Amino acid sequence: MKRVSLKVQKILVFIPIVNCAILFIFLFNFSRTYAPWSVYAKWGLCMMGLVLAFGGVGYLCSTLLPEAVYEWTFRIGGYVDPLLLGWFTILYQQKTGFKEETK
Repeated sequence: MKRVSLKVQKILVFIPIVNCAILFIFLFNFSRTYAPWSVYAKWGLCMMGLVLAFGGVGYLCSTLLPEAVYEWTFRIGGYVDPLLLGWFTILYQQKTGFKEETK
């Protein structure tokens, strides 16, 4: 079975709700490569850092902004957060240059 191409991923990342699937597509593509586990571990640590950063920004917005403004930032963040995580995952795949299996 072949991997999901980066071109398809770049299209999917801009579709709301579907862009959450990019993380699972990365895992699927990773299972089809010769990449060492250290590549996966680095990706996981970077993703945890991004999620913590998004959580910190969300916390600051909830404490500093009025409730009406926070509601809008929360709704926008529901699209922007997965978009940024998906885009980072695509860039990481390009950077590491996964080699496809030849089975």
